[in-house]
Amino acid sequence: MPGMARALGERRTRRFMSCENIPAQVLMDMTQILQRALITGLSTQMHAQAEIIVKELSAVLAECEKILYTPIPESRSILPSQFRLLATLAAYSPCGFLLCLSLSGYR
Repeated sequence: MPGMARALGERRTRRFMSCENIPAQVLMDMTQILQRALITGLSTQMHAQAEIIVKELSAVLAECEKILYTPIPESRSILPSQFRLLATLAAYSPCGFLLCLSLSGYR
């Protein structure tokens, strides 16, 4: 990842690439940096605001991982040929689209 190495440096890039979950590692690093900044003199108000942002990012990451790891049942998956048929019917008739959608088992 040349872009990542350019932004973070070679050593940090290698460390991140060895992690199993890079976004979670970035959040942990951000928390550690904030703690060090608080110890070295960052105002508590700025620290609190930054912590809120990190917590929001953590919540977004958790929701994205839920979506990523949620399996899609086969009965709800649309095969490419079915998708082409649905797209064709949708172009000509909304009723035809709904009929095909119900017959394909997609709910």
